[in-house]
Amino acid sequence: MMNLARKRSGWGLEADRKDYHYKISFQKNAKHTTGNVVHSSGRTVVSASTSEYGISKFLYRNTDLSAAENIGRVLARRMLETGIVSAYCDFTKEEREGTRVSIFLKGLSDSGIQLEEKRPIVANNPFASTREERIH
Repeated sequence: MMNLARKRSGWGLEADRKDYHYKISFQKNAKHTTGNVVHSSGRTVVSASTSEYGISKFLYRNTDLSAAENIGRVLARRMLETGIVSAYCDFTKEEREGTRVSIFLKGLSDSGIQLEEKRPIVANNPFASTREERIH
């Protein structure tokens, strides 16, 4: 991704941040483990889950730590195949220190995914005025 598209910006105190292109999400329920990449519009772009037969047949259990790491690897492979090399990681510090989420993120980063988006490239416009220039 070349980081040429503008990121959505809203109010600074909004509950749900939208200043990203792609966001990584991770869910674990009683039966399955799922990892998703969600676009800022709210649509799921790429997903990997242990509910898929092709993934679950190679796992001992669908909810253990190896399932979380393998979901991270499969999701990273699918992200790279679609051209997504970086994504915003919206996990709190406590969630990142949890075992499943940290192993899921380790599987993503070991496979070549950057867990933070780079700043967008902004074209230099000599005719645009900045806020400081308008004040004076």
